[in-house]
Amino acid sequence: MAFTHAVRVRYAEVDQQGVVFNSHWLTFFDEACTRYMEHLGYQASSAFFTEFDFMLVKAVLEWSGPAGFDEFIDIVVAPARLGTSSFDLRYTATIGDRSACIGTITYVSVVPGTHDPTPIPNELRSRLEAELIASPLHSNTKSFEEAAPVVHTWAPTGKGASNGVGCISITSSRSLAAA
Repeated sequence: MAFTHAVRVRYAEVDQQGVVFNSHWLTFFDEACTRYMEHLGYQASSAFFTEFDFMLVKAVLEWSGPAGFDEFIDIVVAPARLGTSSFDLRYTATIGDRSACIGTITYVSVVPGTHDPTPIPNELRSRLEAELIASPLHSNTKSFEEAAPVVHTWAPTGKGASNGVGCISITSSRSLAAA
């Protein structure tokens, strides 16, 4: 059975259009990722500091419907791809039978306490592989670019690039000629 994390939309997460502000989807998916790791058998409060850690390197979000104040969002989390040191998790957010947002996030495995890439630890890899095989995404997973054509990226800017200041760029993986 697929792992599902529930979120109840708070007033502060809704913008003047009456829907969840776009950046909150990444927060929802981050929380779902933490609970997913618990589902895999890891205690998040210690595992990320001693056993393994990973960092977001790419996030693709596709909005398909609104989510409003006080609504319950169910977020299904499933692995979509495993590489040597990186993996993708797919987040499918729904409200009842209504689709709200689909996210695919690429994470890179790092040595805990550093930003140094490292292969995905064998135990984590085995658990993700088992989930990937059981996932409905396994037989029909599209490539990252096919799954969501609009890519939002954040890059630190400024002196030292560690000041928390950054910029967001929005690009499309489809050329205008193909549109």
